[in-house]
Amino acid sequence: MDIDPKEPVDVRLYSARRRFDLASIIVATTFYAGIFAFCQAIGAPVGFTATVGAFIALVAITQALLWGGAKPRLASVLTGSVTFVVVTVVSWRFQSTHLLPSTLLSQMIFVTISGAFWGYITGTLVGSVFMVADRFRRRVAK
Repeated sequence: MDIDPKEPVDVRLYSARRRFDLASIIVATTFYAGIFAFCQAIGAPVGFTATVGAFIALVAITQALLWGGAKPRLASVLTGSVTFVVVTVVSWRFQSTHLLPSTLLSQMIFVTISGAFWGYITGTLVGSVFMVADRFRRRVAK
């Protein structure tokens, strides 16, 4: 999604772009470094940290690719829901416990809504990274 510099800031919709410039790479790398440092500081396991990093990357990729980057919020919500449902189904497959159909249905509804929520939050963070990159780009260009 290309951003018109003449467009007022309050109406811009920031999301992952299909092409990255140096400012985007610097800000995205700094963002990932901050996320990984925070995870290490709270003592999060490496698997959790890797999962968080992969989820952020997946949301950013789908924002840029789905609908040509025109609907980043919908792409983020959809990515979160689908990812959470797939992970849940795969984890159920490897568990030996059997759940009642009513329990499965209620858990799937909860997982779908939770995934949509976390997808939206992650998409907002991704958009914020590209907003900061835009600000960085404008400051350096002066």
